[in-house]
Amino acid sequence: MPQRFKKCDSQKEDGRVKLPKEKYPEVIEMYERVRSSRKVGKYYGVDKTIILMIVNPEYKARHIEYGKSIQHWKQYYNKDKHREYQARYKTKKRLLKRNATNIIRGVKRNEKGDIIRIDLKRLLPIYKEREDIKNFLNR
Repeated sequence: MPQRFKKCDSQKEDGRVKLPKEKYPEVIEMYERVRSSRKVGKYYGVDKTIILMIVNPEYKARHIEYGKSIQHWKQYYNKDKHREYQARYKTKKRLLKRNATNIIRGVKRNEKGDIIRIDLKRLLPIYKEREDIKNFLNR
């Protein structure tokens, strides 16, 4: 079976690397002169966080530790609650659709679910802009 991804031999081929390690000494020197991670980051086209990680290894360690502590790779919501909300939404949508088609047909349901006929000519002033009801009445 052929490989799906080509392994990168160097950092130049790796698209995840924002700043090659060869430029780290330049970055540190520029940061010591300018003392602004934003300006240095703007010059190299990266975020200030990357500059701070290069200049201050303790900052990088704290950043990585924080990422592990918040456990951002876990799910953000409760699946059962989400499933319940989705079911409620779909039921509501289904009922709205059924009621809309029943009004067009001239049918309405009461609380028990029994079908009641509607006088569409009484509803016509409400729906006079709707073409589908006009076509239904003119049949």
